[in-house]
Amino acid sequence: MRLYKEPLFFAGFLFALGISLRILDSLYITLTLFLLIPIVIFLKRCEFFILLGFLIVGYLRGAKNLKLNLFRTEINGKYIQGTFRIKNSNKFYLDKLPIPFIIRGAQGGEYGERVRIKGRVRVWSRMLFIKASNISPVNSSKNFFEKLHNKINRKLLEEFGMNDTYFLARSLILGDRDMLPERIKTSFRNSGIAHLLAISGLHAGMIFIIITLLLSFFPMTSGWKYIFTISALFLYTCIVGLQAPIARAFIFTLYMTLPYYLMRRITPLNALGIALLISSLLKPDWLVSPGFLLSYLATFGIVYLLPKIKLKTAIAKYTVYPFLASFLAQIFTIPVSSLFFGNISLLSPLSNLVFLPLVFIFLSETLLAVLFSFLRLYLLSSRFSACAHVIAQIIIKLATKISSLPFASISFHPKIFLIPIYYLIITLIILFWEIGKDDSNGVDVRNIM
Repeated sequence: MRLYKEPLFFAGFLFALGISLRILDSLYITLTLFLLIPIVIFLKRCEFFILLGFLIVGYLRGAKNLKLNLFRTEINGKYIQGTFRIKNSNKFYLDKLPIPFIIRGAQGGEYGERVRIKGRVRVWSRMLFIKASNISPVNSSKNFFEKLHNKINRKLLEEFGMNDTYFLARSLILGDRDMLPERIKTSFRNSGIAHLLAISGLHAGMIFIIITLLLSFFPMTSGWKYIFTISALFLYTCIVGLQAPIARAFIFTLYMTLPYYLMRRITPLNALGIALLISSLLKPDWLVSPGFLLSYLATFGIVYLLPKIKLKTAIAKYTVYPFLASFLAQIFTIPVSSLFFGNISLLSPLSNLVFLPLVFIFLSETLLAVLFSFLRLYLLSSRFSACAHVIAQIIIKLATKISSLPFASISFHPKIFLIPIYYLIITLIILFWEIGKDDSNGVDVRNIM
């Protein structure tokens, strides 16, 4: 991973790091940051000056998040009154504040609906809770994406009814997990497949493949197929509410596939760096969300290490690669996932081999059922929804069986200071591996970062 080959990755990483350092708001961290300036001057390399600039600009951009942290502190215990908009999983957003509120007693509203709420605010684990004393709906129009989100939700309800299949489809396709039973969430978490319940790059990749396969039946040029596929993926990103993981996946997919059609080439790490730079620039508050951190850490582990593992046979590629991808993703996300969720799944790499194909089939069947329902081809939609229902029951029952195993998962709550040490060790291993590899090939190690 040389600096001159992956400049966009390092730029995005250092910009996000600068924002993160500002969020921590530690005097010692600030002094350490600016101690890098004389080091860079001593090295006398212009590319280090550029990267240091990204770090400092990110540090300045993080001032917005610092204000949000102060807002959390100041509002704790106080009464608040305002108009909130409902988003995914019944999270409420006040005006233009990017911080979600969780309102007790206000469940059941439609996506995009506005309600006027009055109540006392309590802060717990960086989340804002309101015990509402007064809740009243507000007459307001929803935008196009919010209306489409609710239409898809109603179509899912028409196809499956109020049961576990509907709850699962609602979670996997729209990202609304508020109605998903706790027993299903627990079984998915202990089985190591909880990431499947959150809208992420995995879902974007699956939908990209599904749309590409559907378009292969139409006589269109590859360029028009690509434009249609990217447009559909952008539409889906907006429908689910522009969540951090799906936004990362869209930007990453765009910059990975667009150069192919323009006869150019961009490395996966550079594409990931562009996604990280754009995401943290537009939404710096995403840097403290579990979905954002897990998405980027898992993707980095996969796109950086997986290509270095060479397998010769086709059977090995289709069986070993998925296992290794899941294993590498878990290695890079264990500290963060255990910090937020309090457990480590020991069966995650094996579970993903089983559940990923099932989820792909379920998504395909469900999306086709919704599509034919919109087209009023109810005979076809009922057939696909029936197949999706069978697959959903298999997924739920299998996850329940696996989670009941005594060795499926272990409870683990890491100390905060251990997390940077863990990633520092991984960084040093990668650094020495790259230096050792290039030394053996006679490459100037000064090009390594």
